[in-house]
Amino acid sequence: MNRIKTLRGRVKLLRAYLLDRVDVGDWHGVADAANDIREVEAAQAAFETIEKENENAERNKNQH
Repeated sequence: MNRIKTLRGRVKLLRAYLLDRVDVGDWHGVADAANDIREVEAAQAAFETIEKENENAERNKNQH
C-alpha cells in the first residue's frame, strides 16, 4: 500500500508540473510529463493488481 500511496503522490506532482508547462507553453515539458504520468499510472495499476491477488490468496488460505 505504501508504494501505491507514493505513486499516487507522484502522479499528483506530475499533473501540477504538466499544468505549469501548459501555462508557459513548454510543449516538450507537457509531453514529458504526460509520458511520466502514463508510466507511473501503469506501475500503480500493477501494484494494485498484485495487492488484490495477495489479498485473495490470503483469504483463500484462511478458508481452507
